[in-house]
Amino acid sequence: MSAYPNTLPSKLPSDARIVSASFAIGNDIAPGETILSAQWNSTVETGNDPNAQAMISGAATISGNTVSQLVVGGLRGNLYALSCTATTSLGQVITKVGYMEVTNIRGLN
Repeated sequence: MSAYPNTLPSKLPSDARIVSASFAIGNDIAPGETILSAQWNSTVETGNDPNAQAMISGAATISGNTVSQLVVGGLRGNLYALSCTATTSLGQVITKVGYMEVTNIRGLN
């Protein structure tokens, strides 16, 4: 999936994976600015899954400038756009997107 920037390692439908989005000081947020809240979303980039958001399991975890999320399930053959939208202490709303393929072969990417 090299045509997509920010490609995440692929997963099997049975895998549970933690994905992370890092917000860099200087590029994304100012020195001293913190992430107050974050929300992850899953949509289908290619393929068909009427319940793509079900890949997002539980709440996001914020640790410093990194937001992590457990991702489960998905339908084999689909490419998902996993987006993390963070709200900062200075009122910025920043979204990062990564792409994950659900496959039947472990270890792609």
